[in-house]
Amino acid sequence: FILAGRDTSSAAMSWFFWLVMENPMVEEKILKEICTVLMETRGADAAKWVNEPLDFDEVDRLVYLKAALSETLRLYPSVPEDSKHVVADDVLPDGTFVPAGSSVTYSYTRQGGCRVRGGMTA
Repeated sequence: FILAGRDTSSAAMSWFFWLVMENPMVEEKILKEICTVLMETRGADAAKWVNEPLDFDEVDRLVYLKAALSETLRLYPSVPEDSKHVVADDVLPDGTFVPAGSSVTYSYTRQGGCRVRGGMTA
């Protein structure tokens, strides 16, 4: 699901668990999906569910969980913005001239964090 350094991973997981805690219906769907997958792959004995970590095929079947993690990163990106230094004069797609030596910063939070377009509710 998530490959990153320790701070970005812990930030993502903190936001994920907060969002899930705030949305009981989402928590219920995640738990149901995990139980369904483990029941099908490891049987009805819940003790067998915790003996080994999930394998890649099991993780691949956790579609709703992956969607919830992706939604978390959309709403609360671990790296909220990034800056680039302009080496040569350039023109942005909207026609804005960007001179060499300037910096351009873009915000992942602004790009994906608009709650009007969604939110972890379904």
